[in-house]
Amino acid sequence: MPLAAFRKSEQHDELTRLANEHLQSDLEPSDREALLKATTRVATATTVGSLIGLGLGLYASIRLGRVRADMFTAFRAGEKPASVVFANGRQEAAPDATPLMRPTKFGDFVTYFFCGLGGTLLGGRARLAYGDLVGVAKNRQGPSEKRKDPEGVPFI
Repeated sequence: MPLAAFRKSEQHDELTRLANEHLQSDLEPSDREALLKATTRVATATTVGSLIGLGLGLYASIRLGRVRADMFTAFRAGEKPASVVFANGRQEAAPDATPLMRPTKFGDFVTYFFCGLGGTLLGGRARLAYGDLVGVAKNRQGPSEKRKDPEGVPFI
């Protein structure tokens, strides 16, 4: 859904034109100002949330990388079985899995990337919801709330 907003189509252009026309002709200047302020609040809150989420995601990835390195150190230092004895008495040497458990640069990159991306998405979404709430609350405090439409129903 979020990527659909970036697709260009004739329908999208027509809806953009209609929205701009409505914004310019059907709204009073004070309503237009309030709408633009609410849009700015939402955009600012989302940006701040994305940056906070990115920072927290990178912090989590650093902690996760440190835990992976500590686990590898503990695994390397611990005693490992030299051989495996089966029920029928056959004995085979156990392979050394230490090289397979070693943290790699690729694993570190993937950890940083996905933790940062996840933090950015979660933080941005959380602050988007917060920005929506703040924008709506600020618009409801304005003087235009008390106006009525032609049918007599109050605008909310």
